[in-house]
Amino acid sequence: MPLGGRTVLRGAIIGFGSIAAGHLEGYRGCPQLAVTAAVDPSPSRRAAAERAGLRAFPELAALLAAEPPDFLDVCSPPSSHAEYLLAAAAQGIPALCEKPVFVPGALSYPELLAALGTAVVYPCQNYKFAPVFREAGAVLRSGRIGELRHVRFDITRSGHARGVADWRPDWRRDAAVSGGGILRDHGPHGVYLATGLTGLRPRSISALLGSLRAGWDTEDTALVRLVCEGGADIELRLTWAAGFRDSRYLFVGSRGFLSVDNDTLCWSADGERRELTIRSDFDDPTHRSWFAAMFEDFHAALTDRAGHRDRLAELVAESVLTSRIIDAGYRSAALDGEWLAVADQPQALDDQPVGAAGAGS
Repeated sequence: MPLGGRTVLRGAIIGFGSIAAGHLEGYRGCPQLAVTAAVDPSPSRRAAAERAGLRAFPELAALLAAEPPDFLDVCSPPSSHAEYLLAAAAQGIPALCEKPVFVPGALSYPELLAALGTAVVYPCQNYKFAPVFREAGAVLRSGRIGELRHVRFDITRSGHARGVADWRPDWRRDAAVSGGGILRDHGPHGVYLATGLTGLRPRSISALLGSLRAGWDTEDTALVRLVCEGGADIELRLTWAAGFRDSRYLFVGSRGFLSVDNDTLCWSADGERRELTIRSDFDDPTHRSWFAAMFEDFHAALTDRAGHRDRLAELVAESVLTSRIIDAGYRSAALDGEWLAVADQPQALDDQPVGAAGAGS
């Protein structure tokens, strides 16, 4: 049943910055959800929200006092995610949250999950809804390329996504706000895509991080290797320090391979080869064309919580595990790439050194 008997659910965006523009565009493709308000401490950003036809508030408490929404869409920087999710949970308000949903903070991940209780938290894992990855997932699940042996993602950018000019456009360079550099910012997409599309279970990790551009407080380049149960491995090669933008994804199986080169999907197995062009707008840093499908999925979860309870729990567990793996990547990099073990449970990591020889066991 619709919340409160309404057929259109009213939401509020927290943090009216660059990614909020992509979200707003996505809501236009999901008529069951409508954003009517925004919360932002910046007067200029509140003015921008009002120009977009939204009521604007300087803080969440003011919004809740004036017009409690049916849902919240947390688009603020990572350091504030826990605060807003806990506030939403305290009011019984479902919340979407941009990645990374979970970052190290005052509460450990188990403590934060316990505090959130049964609240609806929907991680914005928008890459899953890119048309080319929906097709890639179908091919991988069909078993056409056989047992997965190797996954490699090469993400090349000429810089980080910039925030709005009137509020710290380079906040991704400030670890206190962002929680890290490219590994924390783009790494979640790589981890949840690689594991979600393949079902691979990471068992150990080695990471090297660095800054190729002077004056950055956070890393702009990351090389990550995950060795998974059964011996398959995942490589993530991420950089903000290139002269161009490119996105390439490779899956190698026992019978063939599948690749995603921006909008081109190609797979080959047992002598058969197929190539498809599936427009997915990789060059749009807001990825606004992917959000409508994600919001439709969120709406379905809101209107049938019992039917989606297990899947919502799986999404949160996947998001926690993604953050745990990235945390372990930072620890490995601090140890010059030493291999660390990834525990079987998503709530914990056993970050004891295992050595390169033990990484594939």
